[in-house]
Amino acid sequence: MRGDEYARLTELIERRFSRVDQRFDQADARFERVEGEAAETRRAVAEVNTELRDLSAFLGQRFAQVDAQFAQTNGQIANVLDEVRGVKGELDQFRGEVRGEFGEVRDLIRVSHAGLDRRIRRLEEGS
Repeated sequence: MRGDEYARLTELIERRFSRVDQRFDQADARFERVEGEAAETRRAVAEVNTELRDLSAFLGQRFAQVDAQFAQTNGQIANVLDEVRGVKGELDQFRGEVRGEFGEVRDLIRVSHAGLDRRIRRLEEGS
């Protein structure tokens, strides 16, 4: 190989390697950008995970409060139900007593009317 051929070959190889180096530099820049985006994505995912954990804890507390309120309300409803049953029992007892007393009053009225009827008949017969 002659000197000028060698020089041209060397220059050609240097140009080609320069282009290859540029492409590697571009690929490196892309990888760095992708790595940066991946790191940012990991940070965002970690942030979302933290927010989800916080939300889950908050909802757990709220549901526990709601459950406690339901339990308290159920207890109050049970108390009201017991009181209603007691009042119903008293009302049933009162009805029975009133029914008996009305029966007694009817009997007294019948006896009284029978007595009045007898007196009126005697008066009518005697006149």
